[in-house]
Formats: sequence, C-alpha cells, structure tokens
Amino acid sequence: MTRENENILRICKSLNIKNDSESGELTDTIICEIEKIKQENYELNAVIEESADSIHIADGNGVTLRVNQVFEKAAGLTRDKIIGKNVSLLEGTAYYPSIAKLAIKERRKLTMLQWSSTGVHAIVTSTPIFNEKGRISRVVTNGRLVKELVLLNEYFNNLKNNAELKSEAEQSEFIYKNKAMQDLMNLAEHIAMVESGIIITGESGTGKSRIARYIHQHSPRCKQKFVEINCAAIPESLIESELFGYEMGAFTGAKKSGKQGLIESANKGTLFLDEIGDMPLSMQSKLLQVIQNRQITRVGSETPREIDVQIISATHKNLENMIKEGTFRLDLYYRLNVVQIHIPALRERFEDIPPLIEYFVNKFNQKYEKSVIISKEVIHLIKIMSGQAISDSLKTL
Repeated sequence: MTRENENILRICKSLNIKNDSESGELTDTIICEIEKIKQENYELNAVIEESADSIHIADGNGVTLRVNQVFEKAAGLTRDKIIGKNVSLLEGTAYYPSIAKLAIKERRKLTMLQWSSTGVHAIVTSTPIFNEKGRISRVVTNGRLVKELVLLNEYFNNLKNNAELKSEAEQSEFIYKNKAMQDLMNLAEHIAMVESGIIITGESGTGKSRIARYIHQHSPRCKQKFVEINCAAIPESLIESELFGYEMGAFTGAKKSGKQGLIESANKGTLFLDEIGDMPLSMQSKLLQVIQNRQITRVGSETPREIDVQIISATHKNLENMIKEGTFRLDLYYRLNVVQIHIPALRERFEDIPPLIEYFVNKFNQKYEKSVIISKEVIHLIKIMSGQAISDSLKTL
C-alpha cells in the first residue's frame, strides 16, 4: 500500500469509517475516486499548459490563480510574480487593459485588443463563470497573438487565390539568354525524368517555384497534381494538420468528416516544399519518415497511408549553416539534396534584362491597351540596380 493510500485510510479512520468488509469497500471507492480526480487534474493541467493560446485564470475578485507558459512569455513575467496578484495590479505592468477586470465589472464575456509589457498585441477573451448563487467564481481569459491571426489570414487568402496564381504561372514563359540559365534549364528538363530528391536554391524572387513547376510539367507525373506548400506561411500550430490531414474528432474544431492533408493530396504527383528552411524541427523528423517509409499518418489516426510523391524543395537560406547551428536535420538534407539546382540572381545575368523588359512591356501594353516604350537610359539604370528581385521591379515600370 502506498503512503498516499495509508493517509487516505487514516482520514477514513478519523471519520469513524470502520475497517470492516462494508467500510473497506467504501474506502476502496474513495481511493478510486481520488485516483480518478488526480488523473483528470493532470490532464487538465496538461491542456492548459500546452495550449497555443495564453491562458489566465482568476477568482471572482480578480486574484490570479494560474497562468500557462504562453501567458508568461507574452507578459514577460514568471508565474511566481503573477499568481496571487490582482488583475488590477497587473494592469499597466504586465498588460493593458485588463479584460478580466472589465468582465468582472460588467458580468459578461468580453473580447478586446490587449497590449502586453513585451510589446505584443493579442486578441483576448475573458469569460466569467458563475456559481449556483449567481456569483462570479472564476474568470477564464485566453488570448491569441495578433501576428499569428494575421499569418493565418494571409495563409487562407493565399489558399483562396492559389488556383488563379497557378494558372498565371503555368502560362508564363521563361525569358533568358544567359549561358548559366541555359544550362540550368537543360538540367531541369533532364532531372525531371529522374525520381530523386531535388532542391532549388537561390535568393527570394529568382523564380524557384516556376522552376519546380517546369520540372513537374516535364516529368512522367505531369498529368497529376502539383501541390505547392510554403513552409514559412503556415503557422506552426497548424502545420501538422495541414500537411498530414486529420481524422474525425482529432481535435476541437476539426471537421466531422476529417480532412485530407496537402501531402496526401499530392499522391502520384509532385510535392513542392517552398522555404523548406523555415520548417520547424519537429516537422522535419516527420517529413523524413514520410520520405523513408513513403507513408503518412493523419493526426488522430494510427493507420498509415501509402503515399507516392516526387518531392522538390526550395530555400533561400544556407542549409549547411543551419545544420551546423542545429536548426536543420542533416539526414533530411541528404534525402532532399540528391540533385541541387541554383538559380542565379538577375543582377548576375545582365544579358537577360533587355529581353525581360521587352516581355513585360509587351505583356502589359496588350493587357492595358497601351503603347509604352522603355528608353535605353532606363534599361541602363535597371542593369546597375543591386536589389534582390529586379524582375519584380520590372513589372512596376
């Protein structure tokens, strides 16, 4: 018998619960109930602590009872300096305004914008909980950083416009005269027939996604889907369910029918992982398993699903340096980097600038029914630009 159970028996004895067969069963029941409560308490603590939202719980008078680690980080204070403090005292030092104080005052659920002492903004909701007598016993406050909500909004807007963007990309042409670009395009067409990991490197704006699509269009998988995933655009809290999908009831807010992940949707086709250097380490290990086992497992499921995809990745970061820093897996790098294509920046291939200017001028003249002409002086100025994405600048002329 554990010391804790001995204490329980001692309590039963103090309550005059005799240790006969009947009272023994009662004692066992009490022990079972306490164990059940302990387990439920453990699970509740884990839910609060691991929540992606900041969580603050106060009593009916506004005294802080508990917070989670996200709240600590946002407030810039450790919990020992928060717990036991009234929300009125924390207002102005840890955050402003106190939504919990207002919820207590108005006796209703409130959602407002809140600033923290660390300079971050959050959308915060305070919900008062009433007891049987109609008095506020607890106030639960949860918050989500505004920057995360902005990222979510951008991500779903990108999904909405994805079809239109892909259609334009498919119709676009490659304009080049540079010898390095000629060699690059020849290599791209050649490796399109090979089922190996391909990684495309180059600065932002050099056209890595277009090269990836070109490889797909010249591969045996050209009639299948080309699924593009921007690893930097998916919030970390969503990336696993977006990539792997989820089963019915896998988490709060999940669709009843479950959802197919982006990797699974690329089955038999090509999966393009743009900005692979921004993928969290936890997801890198899971991606490695997908490549090794050619299987995915949806969130909330234990059943693996066979997957057959050609993986092309791209990055503007130096993955070798990231490996040394411990932010990118070496074993994943070897799997992805079987064949590497580096796209030189436009400033490194000046001979491509005049034909690109001619292409964009003709394109937009036709679209807007204009007859714009770019002078030689302007072309010369563009050639001496040192920016990273000169081709984007050409479109705005």
